[in-house]
Amino acid sequence: MSKYRQLELSLQQSFHHANPSRQGGKSLVAASTWKNASHLVRLGLLSKIKSACDYMNSNEAQTAFQTVYTNTLTACTSFQSVLTKGGINYDVPGAFKEFTTQQFAFMTSNILTWVANLPSDTSITAEITYWGSAAAVSQYTAKVAKANHDTLQTLFNTIGTWAQVKAPK
Repeated sequence: MSKYRQLELSLQQSFHHANPSRQGGKSLVAASTWKNASHLVRLGLLSKIKSACDYMNSNEAQTAFQTVYTNTLTACTSFQSVLTKGGINYDVPGAFKEFTTQQFAFMTSNILTWVANLPSDTSITAEITYWGSAAAVSQYTAKVAKANHDTLQTLFNTIGTWAQVKAPK
């Protein structure tokens, strides 16, 4: 088998058959960290996840993503022409586009799956219930409890929007 054919097969394996479980961690926050965290820390963790999504969807980050995407696509196109000259017909730019689309979809899916799989006693709805309770008012203040309740309720109600990380095109 020629080294070009080996490269083609390697690219096919990498781009078209990527295993999402190998793309970063499976969990945004380790289960033990989440379970052992206080209500206030859990709120902070969720807020940090949302802030990361907000940043990835900001104009600054989207411009950076687009620049890297465009430059990488240009390199893939150049690589494609070298492969074609060597008799290998593989759509490197197409594979890169597909990989990028799938990677950004995976990020969104990972966030939504993580939230959906939180244990019921520490789910976002359980946290919302806690922050609306007399226990939260007693441990903190009515003002802090209400603010945290409202913050979590908003995070929960809008997760389908803020957790969507936009892919470059």
